[in-house]
Amino acid sequence: MSFGSPGLTLLTDDEIKALLAALHHGHLVFPIRLSDLIGGGFPHIAEKAEIVSGLDERGLRALLVSVMAERRGG
Repeated sequence: MSFGSPGLTLLTDDEIKALLAALHHGHLVFPIRLSDLIGGGFPHIAEKAEIVSGLDERGLRALLVSVMAERRGG
């Protein structure tokens, strides 16, 4: 049995890095809306990462950095 959303488990490391790069370069609009991700060239991420919807810049950065650290064992 599964509960909740899969979070960011469906995203590859490269997809997370691409979101971090877009965040760093100011290419994202906050709060994050899935329609903005789709229109901003990230439709594949919007399909897999509903959990980012509604996050502000600090929240998204914290989430992405945490996931990358966890995946690297740090």
